[in-house]
Amino acid sequence: MTVDAIRGSTSVVTRYVGLIAAIAVVQAVVRTFSRFVIFNIGRDIEYDLRNDLFRHLEAQPLAYALGLTAMLLKDARLTVAALAVYPAAFLTVKRTSRLLMERTFRVQEGLGDLGSRVQENLSGIHVVKAYASEEHEVESFARANARFQELNLRLARVRGFIGPVMNIVGGAGVLVVLWYGGEEAIAGRLSVGDLVAFIGYLGQLAWPTMALGWMLSIVQRGRAAMQRLNELFNVAPAITSPPDAVLPDDVRGEITLRGVTFRYPGRPQAPPVLDDVDLTIPAGSTIAVVGRTGAGKTTLVQLLPRLFDVDGGTVLLDGRDIRTLPLGWLRRQVGLVPQDPFLFSRSIRDNVAFALEADGNGRVEQAVRLASLTRDLAGFPHGLETIVGERGVTLSGGQKQRVALARVIAAAPRVLLLDDALSSVDAQTEREILDRLRDFFRTRTTILVSHRITTVKEAELIFVVDEGHIVEFGDHETLLARGGMYADLFRQQSLEVELEAI
Repeated sequence: MTVDAIRGSTSVVTRYVGLIAAIAVVQAVVRTFSRFVIFNIGRDIEYDLRNDLFRHLEAQPLAYALGLTAMLLKDARLTVAALAVYPAAFLTVKRTSRLLMERTFRVQEGLGDLGSRVQENLSGIHVVKAYASEEHEVESFARANARFQELNLRLARVRGFIGPVMNIVGGAGVLVVLWYGGEEAIAGRLSVGDLVAFIGYLGQLAWPTMALGWMLSIVQRGRAAMQRLNELFNVAPAITSPPDAVLPDDVRGEITLRGVTFRYPGRPQAPPVLDDVDLTIPAGSTIAVVGRTGAGKTTLVQLLPRLFDVDGGTVLLDGRDIRTLPLGWLRRQVGLVPQDPFLFSRSIRDNVAFALEADGNGRVEQAVRLASLTRDLAGFPHGLETIVGERGVTLSGGQKQRVALARVIAAAPRVLLLDDALSSVDAQTEREILDRLRDFFRTRTTILVSHRITTVKEAELIFVVDEGHIVEFGDHETLLARGGMYADLFRQQSLEVELEAI
């Protein structure tokens, strides 16, 4: 060794110093590369954390493996003595890792709860301010934040325990080598050079040992995250496209419901929302569905694009069970505009063109005109490029509904479902929009769901739904003459209009 040969030649010292310097450079390069792999590539593929950690370990074997091999070659007994403290440390860390994973999981749950509270409050800020509940919500958030802080502190105590354990292991190894190796050197059974070299090799194991504790923390955080993700992955999609689905040659738009019964998931004991419903809607016709609140109108139209599947009976499109059709294709043919539409925090143009691969032939502008948005756009600072904010917060209720209507017009589905899609606009604007859409309706099957009789009275056929059953159907004049529920609704709404006019 260099220490033993120091009196022989300075070239020996130079050679070993150069070797040590080269090892230090290689070690720095390897460490830098490994950290680059973890902190950059690893963040892009966090779900595959175990593979990343394996690659990290593979990036560190040079110093670790060569150091251990050299130690064994120098003195096997001294090596065993130096590593004697490792099993106890690993056993302690193994037991700690379970607690680390559990507390990491709780921290992630707490963070998710905080995020949900913030999102919920921002989405419902109008309600919070309307009821002057700002202080109550702040206090509620503070309590949740305090719970999250406590969970983080409990996790920090466990994570803080692992690092010192690994440092103790490294320090204990050096102490054992100094004590046992010193006695061996004094007794003449081990040269001073070998003892110095042995301590140097043991130092090569110090960083990987400390990194092991650091990586253990990352692994447990990854396992906790994967546990939360697996809760989602393990829920099989209830509605899927059949593997043997055949794409139809064309779509006429005839809709048939045969003995349809439906309950919402999770309510097996509740009365069915729809109970043994039968109806036929001719292709290219415009029909309406009316009824009191909770009668099942919205549920009926949600079954057509398979947002839910029926519990009993069959829904047919052009004589084919919709469950046998490709799901993506079906939903492109059936366009739904709900009463409370969702808008993305993008421009009005982006929201209208959402289902379009490209805005060919000015379809966005045409859809905006048919939805009576042209005058509104003139008052916006950037016209079609105006950003609507989260869920369309910068728009009024009627404007949001008309943007959603323009979106489905631009998509041009063969079946159009308007579920109280104009409930937030005034009667005159609604009449204007429906008049503009007459030609659009003629080329497709249209279902209008509305609580306003004035909206549906010109439909070719009107279905009256009550408590999950179709209790009446016919055109406006026929249903009025029958004197049933439809006539009652018409008289009630006519009276309300007269009272408002007084």
